Amino acid sequence: MKTTFGLETVSAVVKEKLLDLKSRKFVGSFSNHPISNQHVADNLPYESFAITPVGLSTLSGWIESLSEVTLTMQLGLNQRVTIAEE
Repeated sequence: MKTTFGLETVSAVVKEKLLDLKSRKFVGSFSNHPISNQHVADNLPYESFAITPVGLSTLSGWIESLSEVTLTMQLGLNQRVTIAEE
């Protein structure tokens, strides 16, 4: 079975990654009651995932670090361009 999140992925891989994030307390999960016709026909609950405060804090830190790396790379590139022009 394949799921699409803007690109084609294998559901098992997504599920594995979500379970890894859950074990690290970055996301939490909860069961939902069926809302679509398919789930009602199957009469199966499904699991939803949501980011936890720990996950949000960690994600914010990663984004901040990435911003610093990007800025450092940009400054390094600007220095090389300035030196090359002289």
